[in-house]
Amino acid sequence: MANENWQEVREIFDVALQKEPQARQSYVLEACGEDKILLAEVESLFSTFDKLDGFMDKPAVEVFADVVEAETKTLEKGKRFGHYEIIEQIGRGGMGEVYLAQDKKLARKVALKILHEKFAQHESNLQRFISEAIAASGLNHPNILTIYEFGESDGTHFIVSEFINGKTLREILKVKSLKLSEALDISIQIASALLAAHEAHLIHRDIKPENIIMRPDGFVKVLDFGLAKLVEQKPIGFEASTVKQNQTAKGVILGTINYMSPEQAKGERVDERTDIFSFGVVLYEMIAGGTPFAGDSMSETFANLINAEPQPLSRFSSNVPDELERITAKTLRKKKDERYQTIKDVLIDLKDLKENLSFEEKLERTAAPQVKNATAILQATTGEANKKTTETQRSFSQKIKNRKLLVTFTVLVALLAGAIVFYQYRNLNGSPSARDLYLQGRFYSVRENRADNDKAIQLLEQAVALYPNHALTHAELARAYGTRYFQFEPHQKQWEEKSHVELEKAFALAPDLPEAHEVRGFLLWMPAKRFPHEQAVAAYHRALALNPNLDEAHHRLGMIYLHIGLLEEALTELRKALELNPGNTMARYRIGIVLLHQGHYEEALRALKSTPPDFNPAIVGRDTVWLLISVGRREEAGEIIAEMLEKNPKDEGGQFASFKALLLAFAGDANQAEREIRDALEKGKGFGHFHHTTYIIACAYAALNKPEETVRFLQMAAEDGYPCYPLFERDANLDSIRQNPKFQSFLSAQKRQWEHYKSLPQL
Repeated sequence: MANENWQEVREIFDVALQKEPQARQSYVLEACGEDKILLAEVESLFSTFDKLDGFMDKPAVEVFADVVEAETKTLEKGKRFGHYEIIEQIGRGGMGEVYLAQDKKLARKVALKILHEKFAQHESNLQRFISEAIAASGLNHPNILTIYEFGESDGTHFIVSEFINGKTLREILKVKSLKLSEALDISIQIASALLAAHEAHLIHRDIKPENIIMRPDGFVKVLDFGLAKLVEQKPIGFEASTVKQNQTAKGVILGTINYMSPEQAKGERVDERTDIFSFGVVLYEMIAGGTPFAGDSMSETFANLINAEPQPLSRFSSNVPDELERITAKTLRKKKDERYQTIKDVLIDLKDLKENLSFEEKLERTAAPQVKNATAILQATTGEANKKTTETQRSFSQKIKNRKLLVTFTVLVALLAGAIVFYQYRNLNGSPSARDLYLQGRFYSVRENRADNDKAIQLLEQAVALYPNHALTHAELARAYGTRYFQFEPHQKQWEEKSHVELEKAFALAPDLPEAHEVRGFLLWMPAKRFPHEQAVAAYHRALALNPNLDEAHHRLGMIYLHIGLLEEALTELRKALELNPGNTMARYRIGIVLLHQGHYEEALRALKSTPPDFNPAIVGRDTVWLLISVGRREEAGEIIAEMLEKNPKDEGGQFASFKALLLAFAGDANQAEREIRDALEKGKGFGHFHHTTYIIACAYAALNKPEETVRFLQMAAEDGYPCYPLFERDANLDSIRQNPKFQSFLSAQKRQWEHYKSLPQL
């Protein structure tokens, strides 16, 4: 679910798109008001679109829109076109109608496409259509619809092709989910058709489920080779001369853009690799049940197509082989130079995958009668017997590898152990209410404030009650419980226990769920566990190995890097999170905190101002105060402290009490500063971010020129999850004690620890 800011950007963009060009700028300025960040994001989206030359060239757009609006006359049964006799209408689209007809000469049924009169009136369109129809009719391949003839009768242009008694892939996908074997078989046939076309130097340009038809016997035909080029020369533009405000036409365009390659959508030169991308979208849809870049509007779909990476197929289906994941991902590369370069290579990989899976299936069937006995033997034998069994397994596995590379020792062990299937059905589409509850819960769980945490827990608990076998929901509920424990109720151990129970359920259902490994990293990095940085980092790396596009894993990894002083690495991860998901507001906020730690105060202030405070009022307010103090604006900092304490007297973690103590120390009021320090310590016990409180207390003691207390609280902060050597080394608040031997000893130890973190290969 996109964050509120993106939703607002999208809504303003969509409304502006409907207005006349001269009225758009004033509307956008009015809608954005004083929000300069919102204005910049909307203008950035328009800037990208303004680079486009128009979805189609001008004549095609105007003709196409007029045709869609025009009334069409259905031909009556018995109407003749040359030696073709109309039986019934079987289809209708923007270019014309399609009829089932009888070929009186050859006594066969054919499909007769009648072109709209207005469409044919444009000579350039008609000539281009004819030249491409000639090229398409020259294709001779069993998976390509055969074109018999194209001609004219009484001023009406028509195309005659073979009639396929079957259903389009779109119709099939609407009523059922495809098995893996079915999806592979269909994709291989589509790729075979594209290979024949590409070898004839013909690009389809409109591969999508509507243009793929399957006979009852499973035979696939690809339709409309060459015809799509007529209506897909360029992407959508916004000039008045190139955009027709017509809802039906826009619907047709939106339906097509889901399958476009990025270069096709941007109006760049296309080649065979654009078909490879569209083919990848169709392959993805057959497995996942939806297209990889679909959004709620054309603008969102376009933005996803250009910027977003598709979710891994394993999020939608539990039996996706790694090789299929790799093949699909490679077809969907944004840059065409990084894609498969020929459809032939795609076809080879798909055929190899199908053959290997078929071999595994045969091996499993062969081994199945022996599984029960083999399992009993494995359980009953020990010592030397186990050693011999292992040697036998290795020998057998090696023989299999010699025959088929894909079959490994792990497969054999799984078969001997009973071939336990542990992946659960992970697509929530079958239960809309559970899906909506999960999405809403996920939206609130990452906002990190008490009210939204309450909502997240309530929604996600309802979701797991409705859908107890959905691993993703259990993982998200574990996060929500963990947030409650870390941020708001550190003395209530039940939340920690509940979080681990939910995470275990997620792992039991899906051991390789990336989100579960990401939440594991979050639950590891807790005060009760003494913040095991390296273990948490390992968990996040595991999540990213399973799904490199998991923005929250990048965000959390960046947060740990910040705390251990790897500031450049932190920026890299946080920016990656934001690149993958512009709606990750907490990642945007933490970029500001890294900049604060680096002393880039103006940039940090801009980043903090761009973060809605309601995401986490306590920490956003805390770091705003710290930044203001760092630039000498102590009076403003004091006003924010008073405001925050009035709104939230509980002051979780004693954060604002510690800053109050720092301001009092600057003012020389040692007694009052000590009282605020005691208050902060009392409030902060067990709080997840207490190490920040202890660091500010250390700064307060430095201001009071008490080096021993300063070093004691610095040590406490470092040991409690905040060993940020670059901060200790450069923070001007500590300058008064830099010559103190104990501080120098502490700083040397922290530098050694920092260098250790820098040397770790996983960091």
